Amino acid sequence: MKINSRAKSVIDILKHAGYEAYLVGGSVRDCLLGQDSHDIDITTSAYPDEIKQVFTNFKTIDTGIQHGTITILYENLPIEITTFRADGKYLDHRRPNQVSFVQNLEEDLLRRDFTINAMAYDEKLIDLFGGIDDLKNKLIRAVGEPDIRFKEDALRIMRALRFASQLNFKIEKQTEIAMQNNKELLKDISSERIQKELNQILLGKNAKNVLLKYYDIIAVCIPEILKIVGFEQHSKYHIYDVYKHSIISLAKSKYNLVVRLTLLFHDIGKPEVFSLDENNNRHFYQHAAESVKITRSIFNRLKYDNNTKNQVLRLIEYHDAVLSEDTKSIKRWLNRLGEDLFKKLIEVQLGDNYGQNPTLWDRQIKLKNIRKKIDKIVAQKECFSLKQLAVNGHDMMALGYRGQQIKTALNFALESVINNKIRNDKNAIIAYLKANIKTEK
Repeated sequence: MKINSRAKSVIDILKHAGYEAYLVGGSVRDCLLGQDSHDIDITTSAYPDEIKQVFTNFKTIDTGIQHGTITILYENLPIEITTFRADGKYLDHRRPNQVSFVQNLEEDLLRRDFTINAMAYDEKLIDLFGGIDDLKNKLIRAVGEPDIRFKEDALRIMRALRFASQLNFKIEKQTEIAMQNNKELLKDISSERIQKELNQILLGKNAKNVLLKYYDIIAVCIPEILKIVGFEQHSKYHIYDVYKHSIISLAKSKYNLVVRLTLLFHDIGKPEVFSLDENNNRHFYQHAAESVKITRSIFNRLKYDNNTKNQVLRLIEYHDAVLSEDTKSIKRWLNRLGEDLFKKLIEVQLGDNYGQNPTLWDRQIKLKNIRKKIDKIVAQKECFSLKQLAVNGHDMMALGYRGQQIKTALNFALESVINNKIRNDKNAIIAYLKANIKTEK
């Protein structure tokens, strides 16, 4: 195994001081998979105070000292070092009521969640639970008795889904059964932790299979999705029920959280607004507005940040908008949404289209052409916003405009520039405004 050189140095320092030390958990898993590890974890026989004494020349942070964890900054890399420990009883299905420090690596590994996360390394791999075989077989398997693992910490249920999505692994049968039997315990987990795991599930390369197979687990945290599971659309535009359409659309989209959240929830309001016409065709008038309303409630409950929430709600609002390849129309959309959000809207519509009847996939061509035109407009610095306009509010005041008339004049000027009636030139705009908008007397 080729491990991070700074992690190896920290292990060597601890060993030189007379302690056992191992790279552990996800750090080992990622090394075995040939991936960079974002978090480096080391477990050691040293107690927290002893860890601090060993690293007196380094900055240390009491990350979770009550649980035996000290973070050190080693060459600007944060490395978590945790004392071998055994967990006490889990009274809230999330954290142990107490931990006890032990001098036995096996006890420390036994408390971990999945076999692929319960391996340690120091010059040789220590694999007590078959983690290396599960990595080779692409399996998520609980350490020891699955039912106990999930009753201890129900968040492990979402973590199993996350690993299955990120790593493109399957979940071992007994582990899967225990997840289903204990899924209601997810109600005891904080919204912030659920949100974090959900986000990573959505961004995994196996998100489609995980979200389709384990929708009932996701529904414990987001019960609103149950109404769209199996809800047939009976439309020439759709061949899937609303939930399957949403997940296929999501899986076909870019690995962007805002885009994927939008596609997960963009049609969640359809069951609330559907109607039948005289030919027994279903319609979903105003479903975008209803989906915005439901998604806002979900996001508030899961405590999403305002930036993410506002972007997703805006994209849901416009996900069904009819877009044109006309340059003037594209500039108006750029003005309305801004470059970043308009590009995300294109990605949402591309994904949405892939989840529809394949006879409609010719829309992909138009949407990709619009995307190219956006890039061209931006690259050539063509004007589509008031910020880019060659005049500003001070110029309008100098012309004698006051109050609301300043905004009216600027918007009139911008629209005229977009429509190619005038160049984006200060003198040209001022002359045009003088000829077309009178000042207040």
